[in-house]
Amino acid sequence: MKWAFGFPEGRQAFGQPTIVGGRIYVGSDNGYVYSLDAATGCIYWSFRARAGVRTAITVAPITAGAAVWSAPTLDPQRGRIYISTSNGYTYPAVDTTDAVIALDLASGKRLWTRQLTPNDAYVMGCGPNAKSETCPQETGPDFAVGTSPILRSLPGGRRVLAVGQKSGLAWGIDPDDGTVMWQHRVGQGTALGGIEWGGAADDRLVYYPNADGLLGMKAAGGLAAIRLGTGEREWCAPPIATIAGGMVFTTSGYGSFGQMAGNVLLAFGVQ
Repeated sequence: MKWAFGFPEGRQAFGQPTIVGGRIYVGSDNGYVYSLDAATGCIYWSFRARAGVRTAITVAPITAGAAVWSAPTLDPQRGRIYISTSNGYTYPAVDTTDAVIALDLASGKRLWTRQLTPNDAYVMGCGPNAKSETCPQETGPDFAVGTSPILRSLPGGRRVLAVGQKSGLAWGIDPDDGTVMWQHRVGQGTALGGIEWGGAADDRLVYYPNADGLLGMKAAGGLAAIRLGTGEREWCAPPIATIAGGMVFTTSGYGSFGQMAGNVLLAFGVQ
């Protein structure tokens, strides 16, 4: 092993590192993005997506959240890096939660922020009637932005950042200044639904999976194709069960199904 980077506070990192020009860019679940020397692991700069300690006559509580789930998106042409962030953990949530943020590639300076859902303070295990001091005063919908922004060029020289959110919305954002170009609803969205992970794009369309099917039989998942230039839906494919030998096969999802733990392959008779 040549070197190892220990994340401060021992926090986890969910997104894969991105490497360009001898530097590594990686985010962590406490809202920091780091620029590291690929040869030594030394820190060039770090950006804190959450707010710091508030100063007053007495020390006020710190704000937390804005975890970076996915890999940063690099824009070497403009010298920028784009990240997406999750919900806040304290109320009121700061403007860098549930957001897409543009940073200067060389210095880490924040260039613009586009928040998609304001005041989304959510902690798992805390409900609207929670009395614990560690729970937010008001509970938000948990509409994290878990997908990496997808940068694509459009006809006429324009460009778009496509990003999906657990709210069920797909967004088109101008990478120059962060303005919203379009939005399209793929699903109803909840804390465990909507566009939670992944996405892909070609020169014309962006494709997003809808995880709403994890919520039960009344919610529908599927795959949606959206036009990059306008945000209009090109097509939507609902989930289709596989039938063979008089049996229908499906998975239970990540969780449990009856007494069977985990993601289990299930088979039912079609009669």
